[in-house]
Amino acid sequence: MINVFIIIFATIILGLYILYRIFSGKRLHVLYEISLLKIYVLVMVLSLFPQILEFIELSVGVVNVVLAILVIWILVLFVVVFEMYRVVDFQRQEMTKLVREVAFLKFEIKSNFKNDSSKSDSSKDENKKSKHK
Repeated sequence: MINVFIIIFATIILGLYILYRIFSGKRLHVLYEISLLKIYVLVMVLSLFPQILEFIELSVGVVNVVLAILVIWILVLFVVVFEMYRVVDFQRQEMTKLVREVAFLKFEIKSNFKNDSSKSDSSKDENKKSKHK
């Protein structure tokens, strides 16, 4: 029974940390804050009412409540890692798009600069020819 109290204590500490992050200046994205709060509430309810976990134990085949809580945490961590991978992949795609746009704009600026400098060189040559006459 003491193991359940340790898990409840760790869950309370995690919840306080999440609340600290939400109300401090170091905010996460609102979607992540809501997701973390949902996960926290779910784990807290399952920790406080282990009777709910008995159904999960029987359906999954876990031996005791502590292992059921551990299995739930592992599943939650898999979801979090997948979500982080999805965000990183989206940012990689956006970064690639931005790098391509910057490269294209640099190319346009260089080509416009060359065209402008060649026009100014030709106008200088015309001015020199007219002075020599």
